[in-house]
Amino acid sequence: MSLNGERRCSMSRRKILIIILSLAILLIPIVTAVGDVYNKYSKYHVPVVIHAVDEKGKDIDSATFYVYTLTKEGAVKVLEGTIREGYGTFSIEVKKTTNLLVVVYRVRIEERKKLIGPRVFFILPGEKAKHILVQTRSIPIRKSTSEGTPKPHGEVIGECDNYTRVLEFWVQDQIEAYWDYPIGAVLEIQTKEREWTTDTPSGEPELVYDWRDCGSTGVELDTGTGTTVPITKAHHIVEMLFHYIDDMVQLDPTTYLEVLYAVDTGSDGNIYKTSTTTWDNGPPSSYVDTAVTEQGHHKTFKLSSAYTYVWYPSISMGVSYPWGVSTSISVPLGVNKVSQPYATLRIEVPVIGGDYIVRSYDVKGGWLKSYHVWESP
Repeated sequence: MSLNGERRCSMSRRKILIIILSLAILLIPIVTAVGDVYNKYSKYHVPVVIHAVDEKGKDIDSATFYVYTLTKEGAVKVLEGTIREGYGTFSIEVKKTTNLLVVVYRVRIEERKKLIGPRVFFILPGEKAKHILVQTRSIPIRKSTSEGTPKPHGEVIGECDNYTRVLEFWVQDQIEAYWDYPIGAVLEIQTKEREWTTDTPSGEPELVYDWRDCGSTGVELDTGTGTTVPITKAHHIVEMLFHYIDDMVQLDPTTYLEVLYAVDTGSDGNIYKTSTTTWDNGPPSSYVDTAVTEQGHHKTFKLSSAYTYVWYPSISMGVSYPWGVSTSISVPLGVNKVSQPYATLRIEVPVIGGDYIVRSYDVKGGWLKSYHVWESP
């Protein structure tokens, strides 16, 4: 081969190499995007640390804990572990918002008592770890040892659909409001529990204690929704249809844990309703934050987590207990929102002249409940 031929061959190989490297660089964003999509929908394991304490806040020296997933079919036991010197750990596989019930449990026959501590919480996609505090209660043992292992799943004793408030705002005349709840937004809904026992002189069930807060579940929206029509001079309420379960978890032959929770159904957010009533009054009597929008401008509020539960809808349903009693319950559960992904409330202010501005008032935090009124500085 001639010298010129070798040079042409070498240049050709360099060109090919340059083209390959250029294509590789161009493909990096595509590969990254595909990886992001895969990571969004793929499962991964999240470590969870349980810190178990007694009624005085002192670490529990030893106990057993049980972990249940909270589903449409009730509580399903997925694993168990041991508490040592106040702490226990486990790892759970997560794909989307995952609702869990942890029960710390211990029987001390010689002391004629048992410790029980339920806690409900949820893990969001992308969370790297979770740390939960479980406070146990001391329950006396009467006539039996009450020893045994929990059943592998709970028993659904009641369920219902309930329209649940997720946004509420007031706007004066000519101020225009638009709201949007995207796919993936998560509502936090309080969970309550109470305990029953058949360890009684008559053997008939009785309440150990009545409804108490025990955490919250997350309901992830599978359908996004919002409004493109301006809302003005109105009190506006947005409610979404969520599904609620009353489940009975049997921990041992005489101990029953009744858990009332909102369940993530996989089709949440596709049914909702709004109500609008004419309103043109003034600002609220109390609030936590304010914002100002000038004439001819707009402001978008990110709807995030409030400082406390914002609404307390009463969840009513008929229930049938394992011991043959049917009745109805009505229990208020608090509602909040997880900060991200954000939902939004957009306020548009027209030009009306003068020195008027629009002042927005955040009632509870997170702008989930707000007023928007004209004011003169």
